[in-house]
Amino acid sequence: MIRPEELPPSVALERSAPTQGLGLPVEIGSVPTPRDLEYSEYLQYQDGTADKAAAQVPGECSEPWQNVVAAYEPGSQPQMEQLLRHPRHAARVRGKVLDLAAGTCWATARLSRVPAVEEVTAVDLSPAFLSSVGNRMLALGEAQSEKVRLLASTFEHVPRPDASFDTAFLIAAIHHALAPIRVLREARRLLKPDGTLFVFEAPPLAWHLGKARQQGLDISRRTRTTEIAYSRGELEYLFRCGGFVVEDALESEGLSPRWPHRWVRQGLRALGIERHLLVVGYAFVLRPDPDPIFAPTQPPSTE
Repeated sequence: MIRPEELPPSVALERSAPTQGLGLPVEIGSVPTPRDLEYSEYLQYQDGTADKAAAQVPGECSEPWQNVVAAYEPGSQPQMEQLLRHPRHAARVRGKVLDLAAGTCWATARLSRVPAVEEVTAVDLSPAFLSSVGNRMLALGEAQSEKVRLLASTFEHVPRPDASFDTAFLIAAIHHALAPIRVLREARRLLKPDGTLFVFEAPPLAWHLGKARQQGLDISRRTRTTEIAYSRGELEYLFRCGGFVVEDALESEGLSPRWPHRWVRQGLRALGIERHLLVVGYAFVLRPDPDPIFAPTQPPSTE
């Protein structure tokens, strides 16, 4: 990984001279180098290639990345609102919040408006993307800028001390991670012992998993990005390996926004067969396992 002092001047300036949207500075941690597997994906967001692709996505918004979110994450924003209304879990969105793999920062903007949230740190790979798209989306999302911190870093090595955050989010991110267990273990390190990790994912149907994986391989090959399909059971297995206990799995109400489709989905859910016939989005509620499967190795005592 590359350190701030090793960055070329054009990248290092992102720390102090963003020019779009809210104009928040971007702190630079460890970003990928050509030796890292994430480098090709990082480069697409750093050099503007991803922006050109986003501009081709049809939609009603003048900001291309709003159209991207609507097209490729249609359930994520309704799921966030559902979580923030939840009678038990909404109160767990509080204090210092980590938006890991924040992408366009739409969730960072929304979380900054939650009264119980003191600060939101958005982490993503590219300084340039956070500085431009991140700041624009924060402005469009009416973020409370005094609460927001932008940090460019890999998701496996976030430059923050242990137990820095009360709450963390991984939104539509696990299926894009090359090393999901490492990402989860880093999230666990960063969370306080009584903290909560919320993971939003919409796993494919069990009988469609093989096709979904082939599509993921085709997308990865074509776009040089990571796309890996996991079943719900496989996701929960990853969570356990990453050091978490699955406390709840909230089923999304937002994948069928139109009422006729929603009625059908609600009927199938009442019968207990929805997840066998339709894709279901989940907000997984995870807490750190006090006795994790893969505990950090303690250094030998010098006494």
